[in-house]
Amino acid sequence: MTVVIPTHFGGRFVREAVESVRGQTLDDWEIKVVCDGCDDEMADLRKDPRIEVIAQRRSGASIARNVGYSASAGRYITFLDHDDVMFPGKLQAQVAAIEEDPGIGLCHTQFEQVDAERNFLVAGHGADIQYRDLLQCHFSLLMSTVLVSRAAMESVGGFDPKTIAEDIDFVLKVSRGFRLAFVPTVLLQYRRHTTNISGDPWVQFQEVDYVLTGYRRYLERIGENESLALLDQGRLNNRRTNAEIAILRARSADRNSAAGLADMAKNLALAFHLSRPAVRANAQEFIEARRH
Repeated sequence: MTVVIPTHFGGRFVREAVESVRGQTLDDWEIKVVCDGCDDEMADLRKDPRIEVIAQRRSGASIARNVGYSASAGRYITFLDHDDVMFPGKLQAQVAAIEEDPGIGLCHTQFEQVDAERNFLVAGHGADIQYRDLLQCHFSLLMSTVLVSRAAMESVGGFDPKTIAEDIDFVLKVSRGFRLAFVPTVLLQYRRHTTNISGDPWVQFQEVDYVLTGYRRYLERIGENESLALLDQGRLNNRRTNAEIAILRARSADRNSAAGLADMAKNLALAFHLSRPAVRANAQEFIEARRH
């Protein structure tokens, strides 16, 4: 078992991530901490022979994960973000699930969101999904919960560094050749804080559409027409999802200030550009708010 932990920051979060691996009930593991342009030399972590710290220039999460995978020796690989924390039985539960069926290439688990101090915020949204769901852009999965077999990893080759939606690209490609297993138990804490990547709806839409458009070209080449129809629905779902996020932002804007009204207008314009049906479905609320 290889746990790949990419980090740009180092510090206490990555050490908490490492400790959560050390606390696993399954103890046959190695850790590859990929120091992606961070200043922390992690001399304390290097003392453990099961941990290798690999330093590289800042190249992004995808390349860091690929570097960690290339250095791995485990039959299974899991990618743990440096600020997330596993619960003790995570790896054992996933290995058991994935070994039940040779057709399973990837296993993920339920999770919960916590703040920087690991105080509970909200339940996660992990769900049992397969290839058809992913084609339709139903991505109920967190990358830090994923455990993948070496065979599935080799079939994909790694993560695409040209997009920040590399997780969607990766899991979509794995799911075409392998079934996915889901453990509904909460086995990971996903930490939300100021260093998380922003969820700007326009950026998210573009990145996911880049992945889906590229995959559509692949499906066209192999003539997988049924999947093409599902993927086209997925592209529409991506537009609507991010339109609804923009609407939520418009809804929460301060309507008593010029800056807030400008922010509301910007988000409504974005929502209208992405999905007019989503705007029409929420139009009455804004009409009522304007009257008051």
